[in-house]
Amino acid sequence: MPAAHDTLPAQSAQSAPELSAARPGASATPQALALAALLRDAYQFRLLSASQQAAEMERLERLERQHPEAEHRLRMALALAQTLQIPDTQRALALVQTVLESNDPQSVALRPLAHLLGHLLREQRRLELQNERLSQQVRDSQRRVEQLSDRIEAMRAIERSLQRPAPLTAPPQRPNAP
Repeated sequence: MPAAHDTLPAQSAQSAPELSAARPGASATPQALALAALLRDAYQFRLLSASQQAAEMERLERLERQHPEAEHRLRMALALAQTLQIPDTQRALALVQTVLESNDPQSVALRPLAHLLGHLLREQRRLELQNERLSQQVRDSQRRVEQLSDRIEAMRAIERSLQRPAPLTAPPQRPNAP
């Protein structure tokens, strides 16, 4: 079975920057290679079109369900984080939390990335909620402006009707005195 990171579509014009081992000249450890693959995949996911991202998300979901390993969970969390959708951010946080709570060797090796990703996702979540609150305030303000504009227009209509001269009618006639 090919590694999950090998199945992302190749980008012709742009490619992910090369990620090397922590020390120049040192051979990469399996953990460093896994980390590099995760970061490369996250970078490449960002470059995909919307339809390619949707297809990749489906593939990652299947992979994560079939092989619930730390690497697959973090790969899925990194992809979900890039959608900028509140439910996806929550799901990404849940995936990261499972990696942080696990004591299997792969989870322990990827824990620094999981901690960083968890911090970034919590901040993203906070900003998403703030954005949602501000958007609601803007909608409420726009609705209030429309209501006030309608009231002003109604008052102007009343004012215009009061400024019109009264229709000319014949003055009341006095009865002739004998």
